[in-house]
Amino acid sequence: DSDISVATSHSSKTSLLIKNTARDPRFKKDSFLPAESSIITVPLIVFGSVSAVAKISSSIPDRLNESDLRTCEMIIRSSAIALENINLFSRINELAMKDALTGLFTHRVFQDRLDAEILTSGRTKQPFSLIITDIDHFKKYNDTYGHQAGDEVLRKAAIFFNSSLREIDICARYGGEEFAMIIPQTDLIAAASIAEKLRTGLAEIEFIFSGQKTGISASFGVACFPKDASTKSQLIRASDERLYKAKKNGRNMVQYE
Repeated sequence: DSDISVATSHSSKTSLLIKNTARDPRFKKDSFLPAESSIITVPLIVFGSVSAVAKISSSIPDRLNESDLRTCEMIIRSSAIALENINLFSRINELAMKDALTGLFTHRVFQDRLDAEILTSGRTKQPFSLIITDIDHFKKYNDTYGHQAGDEVLRKAAIFFNSSLREIDICARYGGEEFAMIIPQTDLIAAASIAEKLRTGLAEIEFIFSGQKTGISASFGVACFPKDASTKSQLIRASDERLYKAKKNGRNMVQYE
């Protein structure tokens, strides 16, 4: 079977690197095509099942190495996340699992995706980050301009956050005026930079309530897995504590330490 490496990746759900097919003791020499001297196979795992297997081969022995394997795994994982998000989007619409006001993922979906991302990070050894943000002085908008104004703030903030993130990122309404964002394959410093761009961008949005122009700001808490936490609850707590610290220190800022 010339596709023995593909079958192996499919059945084991693991990537496979064969630097030199002529010298690899795991397989018979006649298991490969004449042009297959160096091979990489990476399974495309969508929602826990292997949907396909990507195969790269070279006629040059020892042409492919661990660095090529890691690059291929990152590309395939990004593709898998995009496919999962597309599939999840359809399911959520069907099951009415989106927040009615903001159109973002619900708290339940956020929790499920956070669980999945922790498993993915453990398998790929790639970090990911969690951003939790809270609209500053939100009660003031409700008290001053009414609940419809408050709803408009949440809707516009949600649209801005969601459109500013990548397709592989998850943006959810965490509760009340809080939003949570899962940022895959992103370390703490890079996630803090993303949060800072969100902070400055949000502050530029203009609102008109009762004929008066106004704006909003938000505070952000950022934490990274596994740098800041080894479990889901620890990660949420770390991000929450940093959000509280940002609000305590004056609001309208990003806290990641």
